[in-house]
Amino acid sequence: MMLDAMGTNKKVKITFTCSPELKEELQQWADSENRTLSNLVETLSEKAVTEQKQMQKPG
Repeated sequence: MMLDAMGTNKKVKITFTCSPELKEELQQWADSENRTLSNLVETLSEKAVTEQKQMQKPG
């Protein structure tokens, strides 16, 4: 986790492309949970990374 000079969480911006249909589906999902689209995508990405790490653990 990156922290700024004040010790708060510093986030970076990324851009990705998707179909208009996927964007609309994600926006509806975010709206249904009273989230921003950005927050929903971040949450889904964090979950995917955690699951990927679990799958890579030996044994």
